[in-house]
Amino acid sequence: MTRDRTPDDTEQHFTNRLWRRAQEHLARGETETARGLLEALLLRQPAHFRASLVLTSIHLSQHHAREASAQALSVARHVPEVDIAAVAATAECLLRCGEMVTARGLLARCSMRTAEPDARSCRMLARAHQ
Repeated sequence: MTRDRTPDDTEQHFTNRLWRRAQEHLARGETETARGLLEALLLRQPAHFRASLVLTSIHLSQHHAREASAQALSVARHVPEVDIAAVAATAECLLRCGEMVTARGLLARCSMRTAEPDARSCRMLARAHQ
């Protein structure tokens, strides 16, 4: 028995497919193709945190400072602040783009509400804070 997909299911399926394809192209070193797929994904789902973070890294590796900075600021708006690893990665990305004030603000807002953050998470935040 097959069920009919709702428009939301179809959109999520398409977004997931774009994300997988972008990862496959990156793994093969096809950065330009991956970049195009990530940009298409972000047009459909602007809050896709991981796609934004990867796209920022691509822009940095290609020395596109303005695009990297804009994308890093988008990442900061969508990062799940309860995910310590995501916050640390985002802060590092912001720092690489020269967005010191935004990185510090993000780290200051970072929720450490988890009962006991593990040692790895604490090291990641400390490294990002330097």
